[in-house]
Amino acid sequence: MQKITDATFVTLYSRHAPAVELAEAQTRVFAHFGIPHTAVVVDTWTYGKTEALHDELIRDCQTYRMFMEIDALPLRPDLGNLIRQKIDDGRTLFGVAQQSNHIRVNGTAIHAYAGPACLGITKQLYTDLGEPSFIPNARGDTAEEVTWRAEERGRTVALVYPADSDGAWPLHNGMRFGHGVTYDNLCYHAFGALHNPASRAAYLRKCEEVLGTSL
Repeated sequence: MQKITDATFVTLYSRHAPAVELAEAQTRVFAHFGIPHTAVVVDTWTYGKTEALHDELIRDCQTYRMFMEIDALPLRPDLGNLIRQKIDDGRTLFGVAQQSNHIRVNGTAIHAYAGPACLGITKQLYTDLGEPSFIPNARGDTAEEVTWRAEERGRTVALVYPADSDGAWPLHNGMRFGHGVTYDNLCYHAFGALHNPASRAAYLRKCEEVLGTSL
């Protein structure tokens, strides 16, 4: 994989048509805000392998890594600075609040975690947590194991909650997230936009709203 500087958001995506369309729109939004961003094409997009590339990217960084999924967008130019301020102590994991309601642990599915749609972590914290993989496992979806480890080892998990959402799925505190979520006016996530035409349309509309022009 190409060498990627720390001071950039990283997005992984495949060459399939929906992903390319989303990637092009996302790149325009990052450029609009002047936020450093690197989009990495993954030739073989398979369950587990792609998630493991996140692990590799963190191990290869010098200080910290910030991720944004292909169906998410920044909503302000200082998003990267705000994330770095949160994680700079080397003990804090930052991410948007998600909940894997299909996975039950100790009889409950209630577990809000730092979702990979927008996530920041230092290499120091990742190492201290024992380099937990982003690969889903028996107690968590993509990247959820990172939150589990942080909680178990007494680290801080800084979650950003929805300010506005279509309300498809519940979070532990009564809030809801779904296919179109604005997280505290920091970022936007059109959950499942790669596979859901309605979610993809909402994503592209949000891009146009941010850019102030049609795509």
